[in-house]
Amino acid sequence: MITEHRQELSHDFDWDNIKILDEENNYNKRLLSEIIFIHKQNNDLNKKKNDAEFLDPTYTALISKT
Repeated sequence: MITEHRQELSHDFDWDNIKILDEENNYNKRLLSEIIFIHKQNNDLNKKKNDAEFLDPTYTALISKT
């Protein structure tokens, strides 16, 4: 996916300035955090965006407000 994006759009990524968005030791909380951060992205390459469909609509509304 990333390779295709780079080739098709001539985009490159700043691999030297990667930012960690969250840290969580608990596996389930980490999965929830990942879904939240993926859902909040407007320009993403992550195919897991569909995972947010499993999120309760209450959470989706709260995420959209932040």
